[in-house]
Amino acid sequence: MGRLSRSGVSSALLLTLASVATAENCCAKLKASYSSKTFYPNTYTYGATNGGGGLLPILSNALQNDYPYWANQGINEPACVFTAKSTLEVSNAVKILHQYRCEYAIRSGGHNPIPEWSNTNGGVLLSTSDIDDVTYKAAENTVTFGAGCKWKDVYNVLDPLGVGTMGGRDNTVGTGGFLLGGGISYYSNSRGWAADHITAYEVRLYSDSVPALEFIADINPYDQVVYANGTIGTITASSYPDLFTAMKGAGSSFAIVTHFTQKTFQQQTYNAGFVFYPRGSIPNVLKALYNYSVDGAIARPESHIIPAFTSVGPDLVVTDITLGAFCFFYPTSLGLNQEVDVFKPFTKEIPFLASTKRNRNGLNSISGEIATYSTPGKRQSFTDMAIVLDSADTLKEFWNAYQDVTESYRLCIVGYTSSFIFYPLTSTFVSQGTADGKKNSMGLEDTPAGQAGETIMIISINLTWNLKSQDTLAAECVGKAFAKLRQLAEQKGIYHPFQYMNYANGTQDVLAGYGAVSGDRLRQVKLEVDPTNDFGTLVKGRYRVPGV
Repeated sequence: MGRLSRSGVSSALLLTLASVATAENCCAKLKASYSSKTFYPNTYTYGATNGGGGLLPILSNALQNDYPYWANQGINEPACVFTAKSTLEVSNAVKILHQYRCEYAIRSGGHNPIPEWSNTNGGVLLSTSDIDDVTYKAAENTVTFGAGCKWKDVYNVLDPLGVGTMGGRDNTVGTGGFLLGGGISYYSNSRGWAADHITAYEVRLYSDSVPALEFIADINPYDQVVYANGTIGTITASSYPDLFTAMKGAGSSFAIVTHFTQKTFQQQTYNAGFVFYPRGSIPNVLKALYNYSVDGAIARPESHIIPAFTSVGPDLVVTDITLGAFCFFYPTSLGLNQEVDVFKPFTKEIPFLASTKRNRNGLNSISGEIATYSTPGKRQSFTDMAIVLDSADTLKEFWNAYQDVTESYRLCIVGYTSSFIFYPLTSTFVSQGTADGKKNSMGLEDTPAGQAGETIMIISINLTWNLKSQDTLAAECVGKAFAKLRQLAEQKGIYHPFQYMNYANGTQDVLAGYGAVSGDRLRQVKLEVDPTNDFGTLVKGRYRVPGV
């Protein structure tokens, strides 16, 4: 292997120094314009916003149970932190960052575990977490909320009113990343992706070279915010239909969203909770899951389950723990010991250890319970793939293969907790993406779920561990598991390239999995709204549009 030349070292060093100098310049410009919103290292707000910076901000976050990042990989060392409170402040900050060519990262809810996707080492952290206003409009059946909101903030406003919306199943998840990635809700079997129910995005486009957007007269004046340079606006199905469609599931490749407006509906008392199964029940649970995925969820699309199988390392428990942890949701109340037919195979025919199922009011109840099983303060990763579901035996084979690969890692990774998660995308679910003239960017209408009535099964691994020194080992564990699962899927002829963005990792080519037709549309929109690809060169993270 050749050694790096002295000139090569010098070039790399010069680039690093130039980047640091540029970031410092941008920080100085931001500080001059917004002295009370720009924070440097060794200040309290820098630490509290960034997740580190000394004992006091860390202790404050812990006492408030309000961490800026769900996963510890989010804690980095930006040159400065800019905390925006409005769309105008975001716009003015972005003008400075782009004028001086500064690398930056955008953080809203802070739930993305991919390193340096919502924070940066040495660049500028643009935080929208303070854009957290929530406004419900009963006459329009809509709710408008800031990109800095977590779902608990939205539910806090809607729950007392008996109103629901297509939000996150874990109430500590941020609204922004969830909706831009598509978003699976408790109502998705019957209503589709959460993103399909957005009526408006208030945005700041990345590029100032885009001509002023054309806005028509029927846009709600509450939502419309257009400034002189034409780079701030409200994107709707009427004002900019191509961009509106692209933003439903393609992530933040096109604009910085500061507010979302979403449809609402009346929410009744519902029945929901977790059922925990011992290892010995898992084969029967997998059979019931198959039947639900191809029949039950279609016959009863109002129902919803989150099927997870969890394994814990020996340093966390005195005995081996591997169990099924299924969350069940049904949108009406049930009597004592009553169960809906679609869930009886899970709760009346298979032995389980414990259940938290009960009647509840307000989505913060069940989504708050889920949050208690996935607390912040550790290292996290998500990875996923998809198959066209063909049999119950396939689910069992995948479960066994996953265990075979991960068992040795379970024994040596400190703080190991792994959840092996299935989620069915039924034909009913997928059809909602195109119902009533709706469109999204995920391309599922052209898959077997959209064309042949089959079910696509998302398979995901969420791995949790403690030590930064074991990041490589954790990635190896998940990588080997998915290599084996993909091999099995390809041998059976059931592998599908779709990947759910919100469960994917940073190395996966998510947008390519949406298909060629969707890829062409996304590429065209990208060239229209960001022709110089400023986003691709300055903003950290995010999935890239194919061919750009």
